[in-house]
Amino acid sequence: MAGVLIVEDDRLAGNAIARLVRKTPRHDGIGRGVLVARNAATARDILRRSDIVLLAAIFDVKLPDGDGLAVIAEFAERLEGVPVLVLTGHHDEAALSQRAFLLGASFVAKPVDPAIVRRFILGATTRRLVAERQVRGVVESWIRRYRLTPRQAQLLGSAVAGETPDAFRAATGISPDRYKELVGELLARCHRRHLDDVALAVHREALGTPRKTSDRPALAAVGARTTHP
Repeated sequence: MAGVLIVEDDRLAGNAIARLVRKTPRHDGIGRGVLVARNAATARDILRRSDIVLLAAIFDVKLPDGDGLAVIAEFAERLEGVPVLVLTGHHDEAALSQRAFLLGASFVAKPVDPAIVRRFILGATTRRLVAERQVRGVVESWIRRYRLTPRQAQLLGSAVAGETPDAFRAATGISPDRYKELVGELLARCHRRHLDDVALAVHREALGTPRKTSDRPALAAVGARTTHP
C-alpha cells in the first residue's frame, strides 16, 4: 500500500487535511491511501509497518503523548527520502523550524493554507513516482521559456518540489516581504495567478497530462485564515 501519513491529534484539522490530500489531483494515475494517527503511539505503529510505502508524511508538533518532531527523529531511517511537512500552532516558530530543518522536514505554521498542502503532496508524489529528470527537464524548460532570474528559478524549483514558504525563506535567507515580491515576479513571468497553479502546470507538463479548464479548484482553508500566498 502506498499512502500519506497524517499525524494530527485535532480531529477536525486531521480530517480537513486528509480531505485535501484525497482531493489533490492524481495525474500519475496511481492511487494513494491516507493514514491518520491521532497520537505518537499510533504514528509509531504505522511507521513500523513494512507493508506501507510512504509517499509523504504530515506531522503536528504537539501530540497528546509526545512530540511529533521526536517521532520524526526516532524514525529518521524509515523516513529517509520521504517528504515530511511539520505543522505547529505554537508561538516559538523559530526554534521549531530550526529543529524541523535539521531533520530534513519542511515547516509551516497553523492555520495552514490548503494550497501549501496541495503543492506539498503534488511535489512529494511526483518525486516518488516520476523520474526526477523528467520534472527537472520541464523546470529547466520553463526557466528558459519565461527567462527567469536565478532567484525566480530557485522559487520555481521550490514550488514544484512542494517546499513551504518557510522552508524556502530559511534556505535563502530572504525576508517575508521579499518572498511575496518574488512570488509576484514569478507569477507575472509565468502568466499564472497563484503559485500552486505554477506547480500544478509543471507537474502536468512533466506527466503529459492536458491542462483542464480550471487548474485551481476551490479549497476550504484548514483553520480560520491563510498565512501565505
